[in-house]
Parts: sequence; C-alpha cells; structure tokens
Amino acid sequence: QLVVDSSCLSLLEELENYSYKRDRASGEYLNEPIDKYNHAIDALRYSLQCAQAKGTLRTLPKYTL
Repeated sequence: QLVVDSSCLSLLEELENYSYKRDRASGEYLNEPIDKYNHAIDALRYSLQCAQAKGTLRTLPKYTL
C-alpha cells in the first residue's frame, strides 16, 4: 500500500497520469511504461530499493569521497 500526502502534488499528478505503451495493431498494453509522468515515481522507487523482503526499510551507507 502506498500512502501519499495530499501536499505531494507532483507525485499525485504523476500517479494519476502514469500509463503503459499500447501496441497499435492489437490495442494490447505492453509491459513498457511511457516515459512521462515518472520523475517523482522513479525517485520513490529508487528510495525503496533498500527495502528488505521482510518489509522493513534500511538506510544505505553514507558515501564518502
């Protein structure tokens, strides 16, 4: 379940408009998202990549130069 605060207008707009490509000949949706309305969604997905299988989140180690 994804809970989005109402103040996150850009994310809400992206979630409402996110869609997948459609095959022109068959009209079937393809397993390929349209590369629009996805910048905040991408950031959200990247931030959750550290989620462990048991459902807890962990932080990534700090990168140092």
